[in-house]
Amino acid sequence: MDIQEAYKVLGVPEDATDDQIEKQYMTWIRRNHAYQSQEDAEKPFDFDKITNAYNKIKAYRDGTEDKQGPTTFREKMDHFLHYYKLHMVGVIILIALCIYITQSVVSHFQEQKRLASLPPENVSIMLHGDYFDPNSNKSPVSDNVLADIPSWERVTVNLNYSPTEVNDSMDVGMQQKSVVTLASDKSDVYVMDSINFEQLMTNEMFLPLDDLEPSLKENVDPDKLIYATSPEDNAEHLYGVVVSDTKFFNGIQVNDEKKIAAIRVDSKNKENALKLLIELTK
Repeated sequence: MDIQEAYKVLGVPEDATDDQIEKQYMTWIRRNHAYQSQEDAEKPFDFDKITNAYNKIKAYRDGTEDKQGPTTFREKMDHFLHYYKLHMVGVIILIALCIYITQSVVSHFQEQKRLASLPPENVSIMLHGDYFDPNSNKSPVSDNVLADIPSWERVTVNLNYSPTEVNDSMDVGMQQKSVVTLASDKSDVYVMDSINFEQLMTNEMFLPLDDLEPSLKENVDPDKLIYATSPEDNAEHLYGVVVSDTKFFNGIQVNDEKKIAAIRVDSKNKENALKLLIELTK
């Protein structure tokens, strides 16, 4: 096989760059691998001839064309790595995937075991917005609620930092993360700033408290009751209460911005959620 025929067999022009030659040879390797994975599939090309053509071109360009094929150890290793590169990468990815799945299953099992050992959840709270430090420790809020309501045994607190102003790419990322969190979160009570309250109201996330209004009016200052309209109803309904800067926030850094507490429309602990709303106004 002369050099002109080698270029034709490989399928590249004589003025092809080294990168083009490598890419073309890798294309032939992938095609050959695809046919090998199919039983009784007849290849419409001679891969050995293509490999000889590739080695001929490489030797010609390296000034060693008198050598016949990959005879040196280095050439044989280059040929081996070219041919089996895809297989090696695939095996590595498969091993990594198996390790990840195994770790995820074990972690999930351990977390489920830990949750099963805990007392039943009395209420879950979501602190949503940017009125708190995103690096805050959420456990003080849970401890403060349990200290104020001794009959409860377990309160879950989740933090969902969502900046109301976007100043850089970090803020954009935090907002996107916040949206994802909201899509999966099922907390009973949301404590948020006014802007986020209005935004979530458009998604009808909160429970109208009209049926609970007498209880709230008996225990909560009327100025702290929040009435609003939903996209489906222009009439105002009671949806939340203004949260006082109470001892519930001791141990967590929060600003002086107005905060509103509301009950999620599909809350599983509505009675305890209402009790918490009343406590948060004191």
